[in-house]
Amino acid sequence: ELLIDPTVRPQKKPLPAVTLSGWRAQDDAKRIVILGSAGAGKSTALRKLYLEYQKEWTIGEPVPLMIHAADLLSILEANKGPMLDIYGAPIGRSLVLRDSERFYLFVDGMDEVEPNSARMIFERFILPKQKYGPTIVCCRTATYEELFSTSDAVSSWVDECLVLESWDPERDAFKFINSCASKFHAPHIAEASRKLAADDGGFSSLLRTPFYCVLIVVILLYDSTVGREVFLNSYTLYLHFYKSWATRELHRGTSTLSYSVLQRAHWELACILYQRRGRAVTFAEVSEIIGHPEDDMRRSSAFRDLILIEQDRLLESWLAKRFLHETLLEFFVARAILDSIEQGGLTL
Repeated sequence: ELLIDPTVRPQKKPLPAVTLSGWRAQDDAKRIVILGSAGAGKSTALRKLYLEYQKEWTIGEPVPLMIHAADLLSILEANKGPMLDIYGAPIGRSLVLRDSERFYLFVDGMDEVEPNSARMIFERFILPKQKYGPTIVCCRTATYEELFSTSDAVSSWVDECLVLESWDPERDAFKFINSCASKFHAPHIAEASRKLAADDGGFSSLLRTPFYCVLIVVILLYDSTVGREVFLNSYTLYLHFYKSWATRELHRGTSTLSYSVLQRAHWELACILYQRRGRAVTFAEVSEIIGHPEDDMRRSSAFRDLILIEQDRLLESWLAKRFLHETLLEFFVARAILDSIEQGGLTL
């Protein structure tokens, strides 16, 4: 895993833009919001902080705990008492937590839950008077501004808002691309990227968004001969990435799904997840909609490897919790809408 130290701009204190680690070295804020646009690296920044705090943790300090907003809400619903003050909290790994322990929460996925739910999480864990330990959440800037105006009480509760700066192509993007080329022993990735940047055609603008760089690396890793038409904008980037991904995975023979069935399964799953705002979807539900066996979807790497899944023993089914990146979900929803329009559909 490659975790580049992102550049952030503090909003509450008059500090210049600085790397995340540089900011942390000079500020001890306990309640932090990490803001940025889609694909700007918010989750990566959150994970970087979490791993650092986890490495430095000592007995007696708040326990670092990284969790998705939807899972935090599930715990709240399952435990009517003070949240997280339970034995054997069902959070990812099997953890046994004492009532007296406090937590350093790292909360991702605030954009993937209902606005009222997101507000509730902020109010329960950012409000200083609550008993819980320090909290860091990441959220899209636009979502945060919609939830809380500058005059909102939440703004005064937050110790610091860190806004992620767009990547600089040379300083950040090519550093990342070169690291990937070295890691995968694939120098053609860096060579093709330089050539495309010189030709431009939209490629350079994509380099300013970290997740776009990830998709660029994956595309060039398997085919460095793709032309500039793939990198005209974010839509053409996602479209080619998905076609390349699906074709490659289907050819591996791990799936009995056809491309059209695979595509529809991802579209339907994305639409349901979008409507439920963070609530998991069973494979059985998708299976029923597309008319294809659930087991085939579960065995298909082309279908399952773009999503986070878990087995629900109570329902005896597999759950699709979310896509690996929220922008993948948004792309599939957009494709479903476009397809409906092209087919003359009136119901979206």
